[in-house]
Amino acid sequence: MARFSTNFMSESIKRAIPLEIVLPTDHCVMPNGPLPELNRPYRTLYYLEGSMGNSSGPVNYSHLQLLAEDYNLAVVVIGGENRWWGHATRLDEDYGDLVTVDVVNFTRRAFNLSRKREDTFIGGFSMGGHGAYVLGLRNPDLFGAIIALDASLQKMAISTSVNEKERWDPTPKSGYETILGLDKVEDWVGSDQDYEWLAKNLAEKAPEKKPAIFSACGTADGLYGFNQEYTAYLKGLGYDVTCYDVQDGLHNYFTCEAGLEAALKWLPLETQIHENYPYFGTTANVGFANFNGWKTLYNVEA
Repeated sequence: MARFSTNFMSESIKRAIPLEIVLPTDHCVMPNGPLPELNRPYRTLYYLEGSMGNSSGPVNYSHLQLLAEDYNLAVVVIGGENRWWGHATRLDEDYGDLVTVDVVNFTRRAFNLSRKREDTFIGGFSMGGHGAYVLGLRNPDLFGAIIALDASLQKMAISTSVNEKERWDPTPKSGYETILGLDKVEDWVGSDQDYEWLAKNLAEKAPEKKPAIFSACGTADGLYGFNQEYTAYLKGLGYDVTCYDVQDGLHNYFTCEAGLEAALKWLPLETQIHENYPYFGTTANVGFANFNGWKTLYNVEA
């Protein structure tokens, strides 16, 4: 597994932003076990971090790299700078286009990533789960599946917020109006940043393009009820939705990781190929008896 910590210039927000990228460019499998597909562009998950986090958080605080290696999946992690993946028109910053245009185009140019919709997924935790819904439903030609982990579905709370800072949220009403590009927060309802409106609009206008959806949430998370309500809404619109409850899970990385592992098992990926035994090779079904020395450990076919 290779990890890249890099940055690139984003046209959408007019500055360089950091990215964390993990690529399963080397493979660890058991002797006599199956090797992953070699030389094909990687299936890719674009992963959005939650509020008060950055692109390094999911890689540092979870087993994201190990899971990506297990399923031969490339993962691109993006921090949202507490901007809710909105279009801040007054600042001329578009955090939606940052992901769906700038990051996708840059990473596809720089790395061996698949350009197929069925190989391209979007997911995220908390604020990132909200963003995965919004950007996935807004760009159905780009993403074949959405993974929402403990999604912060705060539509009504935000659209009725006040200027005083509320205990549950560090952003006041005026802040949301700025980062979402709204004259008033009430205008969020029915806009192209409203995840309920986006789901209904896509179901009515292009039902054949509806992405598959995986929703995971901790049953002790304060957002659990909101996630249940929204997945019921999606099912009512005819979406293919799989729900996963993390029993007694709170709003933290432990719950998020449990949901992420379940989501990767759900995605159309290769079965687990990393089974804790250090064998590298370029052909399948080669046992330890035929292992040509440790020097071949790094002679891996890319």
